[in-house]
Amino acid sequence: MVGRHLPPDADDLPRFLARFEEAYNPARLNQMRRIESVGAVHHRLLWIHPFLDGNGRVIRLMSHALFKRLGIGTSLWSMSRGLARDAQRYNALLAVADGPRRRDRDGRGALTQAGLVEFCDFFLRTCVD
Repeated sequence: MVGRHLPPDADDLPRFLARFEEAYNPARLNQMRRIESVGAVHHRLLWIHPFLDGNGRVIRLMSHALFKRLGIGTSLWSMSRGLARDAQRYNALLAVADGPRRRDRDGRGALTQAGLVEFCDFFLRTCVD
């Protein structure tokens, strides 16, 4: 358990990771969508919580690597530093994005799309800053 979040059962990880890979396959996205998706990738992999320990560190490193692959940032720049400056809001918005779908028009899955969009907006604004 992380905060109020209970990750999926370990036996379900292969199914969740396969869906994650399908949903965020960069081959299916243009350059702008790849940039936009980094925040969603960051949250959704944290939600899956695939590692016994170190999920936050690994996923922040992965997000940094995704930006580098997209030609954004440098080795000196780290979005982790920006997220650490407002860790309370970062954690609060991660929790909001963990929430259940709010109504029929809040995405298609079990989790709130509106909460994910709110987290992604914060994430990308932090990265730009």
